[in-house]
Amino acid sequence: MRKPLFLVLWTVLFALYFIFWDCPNAVSIVLKALPELLIIVAILCNRKAIGRRTLVPVMAALVLSVLGDTAGEFKFGEIIDIAFILQIAFFVVAQVCYTVSFVRNIEDKWWKMTRRAAVLKIAGILLIFIYIFFVASKVFAALDSIVFIIACAVYMGTLLASGTTSILQKRKGLALFVLGAMFFIFSDSIIAINSFVEPVEHPRAIIMSTYFLAQLLLNVNLVKK
Repeated sequence: MRKPLFLVLWTVLFALYFIFWDCPNAVSIVLKALPELLIIVAILCNRKAIGRRTLVPVMAALVLSVLGDTAGEFKFGEIIDIAFILQIAFFVVAQVCYTVSFVRNIEDKWWKMTRRAAVLKIAGILLIFIYIFFVASKVFAALDSIVFIIACAVYMGTLLASGTTSILQKRKGLALFVLGAMFFIFSDSIIAINSFVEPVEHPRAIIMSTYFLAQLLLNVNLVKK
């Protein structure tokens, strides 16, 4: 699958989700999964050019993300807490998988970086630390369940790991990987703030648009030109 066709199809599926997001739950689950399933198909079509070391963790991250999205659609009634924990669990492992793919492409000759590159990487990492610390301080202050505190702490840690390792990579098109990781962090921080701290205006639109963009940006470089 060529990149132009992939981007057109992804944009259509992205738009369809927002057009029909008030459909019944089963339809919403399918519409939410379609953009990610398309990414999976596109990557599989280009698997020979990617390499197993990157392909395996990325595919695992995408499949786990789909499972997390599905669990998120069942947060109602008596199973709301279970669905939330399952969603967090799937996303935690997905972030770990992305982190593995980043670490495998990390800059090993860091001492050869230019001063400008080093300053940009350090500044980016510091910004991630500050932002996650700011969000975590608000979320943890609002939590009274030890289970939720542990779950959120673990997830914040995985976001921190994926965000910082995305910056430390040496891959071509690094900006897209970093931007994707940043969108992921922002999307998930809005979920946490809206769920535990205070209502956010138009949360679903903000969360899903940044989430879909995160998945696209993290994987678009793996699709053939």
